Amino acid sequence: MQVLRRWWCATFHNWRHREDKDHDLDPVISHYEEAIAGAPDDPLGYYNRGVAFATTGDLKRAIIDYDRAIALEPEFADAYVCRGIAHVERGDMEKAMADYDRALTLEPDNAPAYYNRGKAFAAKGDLERAIVEWTLTLVFCPDDVSAYYNRGRAQALTNNPQGAISDFRKVLEVSSDPTLQRQVSELLQALGEP
Repeated sequence: MQVLRRWWCATFHNWRHREDKDHDLDPVISHYEEAIAGAPDDPLGYYNRGVAFATTGDLKRAIIDYDRAIALEPEFADAYVCRGIAHVERGDMEKAMADYDRALTLEPDNAPAYYNRGKAFAAKGDLERAIVEWTLTLVFCPDDVSAYYNRGRAQALTNNPQGAISDFRKVLEVSSDPTLQRQVSELLQALGEP
C-alpha cells in the first residue's frame, strides 16, 4: 500500500508539470468522491483525491484533502509529503519543511520526503543542504534519476564539477528519456566532458 501511495503522489505531481496534459481528471476525482462517500473514515480516499486535485492545480482543495487524510491517520507519512509538495508549489517553504520533517520522523526511509526536502532547500538557495537531501534520497532509492540530476546540477553550481559529472553520467546510465539524455549530455559538454 505504501509503495502505491508514493507512486500516485509522484506520478500525479510530476504529470501536472508535463506539457502534454491531455487527460481529464474529473472522472478520477468523481471516483474518489464516490469512494469517500462510501467510506468517509478511510484516509486513502481523501489522500488520492488530494493528489488528483494537486495535479489539476487546485492546491487549496488538495491541502484540505491531505489535512483530512492526516486527521484520520496521523502517521500517514506520504500524506505529509504530498501536502509538503503542495505547500512548496504555493510558496510556503516553512510549512513544506515541517511536513517533510514529520514524514521523516514517521518513516526515516521515506525517499520522496528527502527528495522533496532537497527541492525545498534548493528553492531557498541552500544548495549544500539540498545535496545532502538528494544523497539521502539515493540511499533509499538508488536509481532515482531526478535525485541524480538535481544533485548534479547543484554540485555544478557549488563548484564540484567531478561530483556533477559523476551524477550526470549516472543519469545517462539509468534514464531512457531522450530529452533528459540530451539535456544531460549538453551539461556534461559544458563541464568539459565529451
